Amino acid sequence: MSELKPKSNFNQTITRTTLLGGLFVCSVVITLVAWYISYSTLKERTADRFDYTIGNIQSAIQERMAAYKQVLRSAVGFYYAADTITRAEWSRYVQTLQLEKAYPGIQGVGFTIRLSPDEVPEFTQKVRAEGYPMFRVWPEHAREEYHSILYLAPFTGRNLRAFGYDMFTEQHRRAAMERARDSGDPAASQMVTLVQEIGSDVQKGCLIYLPVYRPKMSLATVADRRAALKGFVYSPFRINDLMRGILGSVDTPVEFEMYDGRNTDTSNLFYTSHKYNAQKSSAAFSTSRYVTVGGNEWTVVFTSRPNFVSRYELRLPNIIAIAGIIVNVLLLFILMRLSALSKKNRVLAEQYKAEKDRYEIVSLSTNDIIWEWDIVANTVTCNKNFEVVLGYPLPDEPFSFASWISYVHPEDRDGVATEMQTFIKGDQKFWSGEYRLQKKDGTAIYILDRGRLIFDAAGKPASMVGSMINITERKMAEDAQRRFNEELEQTVLARTLELQRSNEDLERFAHVASHDLKEPVRKMRTGIDLVKIRYQNVLGDGVALIDRLAKSASRLNQMIESILAYSTVKFEAQNAEAVDLNEVLHHVTDDLELVISEKDAQVNVHPLPIIEGSPVLLHQLFYNLVNNALKFTRAGVKPVVTIESKPLHGSEQDWVEIHLSDNGIGFNEEEAAKIFHSFVRLHPKDLFEGTGLGLALCKRVVERHGGTITATGRPGHGATFILTFPVNQHQGLI
Repeated sequence: MSELKPKSNFNQTITRTTLLGGLFVCSVVITLVAWYISYSTLKERTADRFDYTIGNIQSAIQERMAAYKQVLRSAVGFYYAADTITRAEWSRYVQTLQLEKAYPGIQGVGFTIRLSPDEVPEFTQKVRAEGYPMFRVWPEHAREEYHSILYLAPFTGRNLRAFGYDMFTEQHRRAAMERARDSGDPAASQMVTLVQEIGSDVQKGCLIYLPVYRPKMSLATVADRRAALKGFVYSPFRINDLMRGILGSVDTPVEFEMYDGRNTDTSNLFYTSHKYNAQKSSAAFSTSRYVTVGGNEWTVVFTSRPNFVSRYELRLPNIIAIAGIIVNVLLLFILMRLSALSKKNRVLAEQYKAEKDRYEIVSLSTNDIIWEWDIVANTVTCNKNFEVVLGYPLPDEPFSFASWISYVHPEDRDGVATEMQTFIKGDQKFWSGEYRLQKKDGTAIYILDRGRLIFDAAGKPASMVGSMINITERKMAEDAQRRFNEELEQTVLARTLELQRSNEDLERFAHVASHDLKEPVRKMRTGIDLVKIRYQNVLGDGVALIDRLAKSASRLNQMIESILAYSTVKFEAQNAEAVDLNEVLHHVTDDLELVISEKDAQVNVHPLPIIEGSPVLLHQLFYNLVNNALKFTRAGVKPVVTIESKPLHGSEQDWVEIHLSDNGIGFNEEEAAKIFHSFVRLHPKDLFEGTGLGLALCKRVVERHGGTITATGRPGHGATFILTFPVNQHQGLI
């Protein structure tokens, strides 16, 4: 029997070396694969981040411009809702839009009216009569039709320069206006320099137009729309202000330039988020996108900044490679410490579970439904909020896309399904929409749904992830506010028009009646005087009766004169000029010299300012006030009238406040408001003469000058009348 020999150590060494060599080679291969995967992942992740960032910017621009176009549509609706619109009504409407707060970047909302050459002179005179004596339609060269800016609010600052401008005379504006006119849709102009640009910080700008057609005219064809055109509602934009309003002051890791059209020559550049440099440095990412605004196309060139990819991200593949080498060196040690590694794996598993639980807690705290649509398998998965929001139990397995669509409200279901199927076939990555979901209890909720496409290695849509936010309360509040505003606007408009017509009819009647009554009363007074002179010796005791008739005729004449003066303040225009109130009070005291002397009164006039107004009306104002102070005096008390002023400074307008005080009979504070009403008397006419129109006339004169008048007093302690006037009005008609 042959002897058994031990196995050769050489073979064992070869086997161990081969094993270790194989392990080392496998480790090197794994390290290289890990480096490659890390590099590819970094590249893909940063590319997705770049696409996501520029997608947000592009969406922000498109959504904001869509909101601006909606502002124009609401303005057109406001114009159609009323028979006529005044400048003040237009201004108040634009103020309710709160442009600076709700639509930052928009310069204003205006209306331009279409005119034939024959209509321009009458139109110009009409606007000038509204208080703009320097108004003109410009440029002034002859043309077939004119489109003058009539309303523009806010009507301050830069916007004042555009008043009367005919935008149809400039080729880019005209092209946009013609597109809007022929299509009936909003149309944006190419980049222009707005007429509002003055001084420093001159920017490029554009305008968006929406046509206003004459009611009850056919709009079926382009020719019909051209014939029915009445004007345009429009908004001007300064591009730098517009972009700041859209994007705010956030410093994004992406730079971008905007060009008018698809030509990216420097001549077409109208906005840049950074300091422009024609010699562009190489960037990690750069692409062009196109944004269509009102039929006009903008090219946006996006470029990543140098810090778009952090140093850590750039070094990560090299770190992985170095780590792989270290792993190779320590491989044998790691193999010997499998038990320790197993323990570490358990720790990692627990950490993973904790991270997963944390994700579930965060997702539940948001009350948002987070979903993922596997486009290839056509299945949908959701987080736990699906049960919380809709009330249905969440399936253990992903459910089909058709099952998911069944939760959409029946009226919105087909539209949502079609829209999402169309979206994944397009070239966009981000989608959003608002629609309704049907809850288990049968009620419906409004949700804002936003999602993002994820592509596979071949560039085809693989899945889509997103979230749903419950916006039911917001939608209900918006609908309630809209209905309330519509009802309130109609009620206020109807009542205002009715009251205005009634007041104007009454005042015109008073004006005409008092004017026509002057002559009969004059003849009556003349006849009474003649009877008294010719038959005084014959009448005897009848003279007292004639005196009473004369006194009644005089009072009637005074009443007619007061009514005529009161109505004249509204219906007769007055030229505004610089009026020295010191000179006005000098003439007033001269006119009342006899009354002042008879009552031994003292009138103290302190220095008064110069204001813009009508000398005739201001004389009438202070004559009535001083005469009232001298009329309503206390028996045995020497009348003292004091007139003084002080300046008031406001943010946009400087004012002067004038106090006229007396030591007369005074009045109760609760009667302070009604003393300015027509035909209101606080005292019997047999004690104090008057018609009850003096203070009503004063109030109308003050308001016609853009001011206010109030009064305070105490019985037996006199009264004080407080008047405020603007001190820097533009001259013209008042």
